[in-house]
Amino acid sequence: MEDLKKIIKMNSVQDCLVTIKDSKLAEAIYGPDVPSFKGMVMRGHPSPVVEDIVEIPAELVFRQHQVDLCIDTFMLTVYHS
Repeated sequence: MEDLKKIIKMNSVQDCLVTIKDSKLAEAIYGPDVPSFKGMVMRGHPSPVVEDIVEIPAELVFRQHQVDLCIDTFMLTVYHS
């Protein structure tokens, strides 16, 4: 809005029918420029990673020593605006 007011004051646009009063009224009616504020909003901090380590009983390790256990995890996070 400040740039628009400067352009109007300097008469940079020929035959411009918009006045400073019009720009002030538009700002009062429509409020601030929302898209520029959305670009300035920062995302929150992610939650810390929690490691849950479980001791495997020795008897289980002894009986299953030939088994390989592989786990692959995937977490999909959806952000709503």
